[in-house]
Amino acid sequence: MATDDRGRYYNERIVSEKNNIQMLTKEARIYSLSLQVSRTRSLNFSKALAKFSAQEKCRGLQSSVQRLSDLINEMETQRKTMIDYFDQTVWKLLRSYPSEFKEQERTLASRNTAVKKKIASQEKFVKAQQGGKDPSKINQAQVDVSADTTGAYQANKLLDASSIKFETKRLEDLKSLMLDLAESHMYYHARALEAYTDACAAISEMSVESDMQDHLTWVQNHEARE
Repeated sequence: MATDDRGRYYNERIVSEKNNIQMLTKEARIYSLSLQVSRTRSLNFSKALAKFSAQEKCRGLQSSVQRLSDLINEMETQRKTMIDYFDQTVWKLLRSYPSEFKEQERTLASRNTAVKKKIASQEKFVKAQQGGKDPSKINQAQVDVSADTTGAYQANKLLDASSIKFETKRLEDLKSLMLDLAESHMYYHARALEAYTDACAAISEMSVESDMQDHLTWVQNHEARE
């Protein structure tokens, strides 16, 4: 438990940041799993399109459906790259933070112990002065106050330095995480936009009349046999 404003500030800061990272880690895992579910569903749909294409008699439609199936497969390969990156970098980075917070908590606890010791020494010194009967006790109490004040000062400096190091790392990590995540999504969606634009152009060129001619030819051939 913190014993002063500095201690309370650091304690509240650690608790808040720890809760935020835990929340982000949990949701990142759910997000990663949702990407994998979407990929599985897309691949299943791609297989259905390929099966449809294999059984289709009209050549234009057959080609267009197969093209769409192939495109979905290609984009899901890209999505897998994005998922793998997410799991290997973002997820791995977030999972490393529990040990970081434990170190911060240990440093704060050590600092609070040092501050409590200083306060106890000061109180003991005041009592020794008020008693005033034993100079040796007063001198010893004064020595203890000096030593424990130095110890508390050093513990505060160590806590400040540890906090600065941790906060710098946290900010750099989260900045890098957000940039990498945004860039991986940007690449994926840019590729998807390019690929699907080409697919739309190709599918738009499918000739219904030509495919109808395939159908009519098939009908006429079978009529001739009957």
